[in-house]
Amino acid sequence: MNHKMNPFIKYKLSDPLGEEAIMASKTEAFFQRNLGKYFAVIFLTTVVGSFYGYLDHHDFKMGDWLINYQGGFVRRGFIGELIIRISSATRVNPGIYVFALQVSLYSVFLFFSYSLLRRQRLLLPYSLLIISPFIFTFQVSDLTGGYRKEILYLALLAFYVWLANAREAKQFENISVLIFLAYPIIILSHEAMAVYLPYLVIVYWSVVPPNLKNPLRLCLLLLPSVLSFAVTIFSSATEMQILMIQASIAEANYAIEGGAALWLSKDISTGISAVQGQIAHYFFYLVSVALAFIAFLPL
Repeated sequence: MNHKMNPFIKYKLSDPLGEEAIMASKTEAFFQRNLGKYFAVIFLTTVVGSFYGYLDHHDFKMGDWLINYQGGFVRRGFIGELIIRISSATRVNPGIYVFALQVSLYSVFLFFSYSLLRRQRLLLPYSLLIISPFIFTFQVSDLTGGYRKEILYLALLAFYVWLANAREAKQFENISVLIFLAYPIIILSHEAMAVYLPYLVIVYWSVVPPNLKNPLRLCLLLLPSVLSFAVTIFSSATEMQILMIQASIAEANYAIEGGAALWLSKDISTGISAVQGQIAHYFFYLVSVALAFIAFLPL
């Protein structure tokens, strides 16, 4: 490695600090050399995990994506309705479409995350985040927890942050309008995605500083998302609707028993009660969050 271009090499070899700098330099070179291979392996194992979910007719990994409006409007049904209709028109198993969608979204997430890391002068400060089992490898570290609808948001966030770093402010602002107007679709696919919308606002304001006009404009852009969230949280399904959803999936030759669809009958009060009943366990989540912050110390 060219020592002139390497910020770690600035001590004599006999100096202990110099030895640490050399070790840091070698570690940096390792990450620079293998980052692409690492992401390629993650992508391939992610594809395999998604395919196994398809073969298993997994009730959550696949079933959550196939919630639809065949029994009437329910929360989380937008994408599933599109898939069921396309599947019916093309005579292609809806599970194939879910598999293709999952792989596509993870491709976007990993590609733009990789692109953002490559824009950094040094990778070493990000090393603990790169190898964390909770970020890029979560879906293969926890096969039953990954592949859910949060990847809609993760793919969008990775692209949006890349856009904020790689494009001019005016172009970024114009594309932001389209993203905020389209975000209600993500909320109609899963109402919890509304909770993460402020992160997009933070990215927006990091490029477009707020002024007298911007807050009003941004509020108008966020209004459809607020309305979508209000509609979805009060759209619990009846038992008949759940049966019709399951029947529609079975008719498309991809039957799924139980799983995500059954939770549609639970209203917001049930969710609040469940949280209150498990509040004592949240202490362990706080400990986990505190430990997770260790990965940010190098930054």
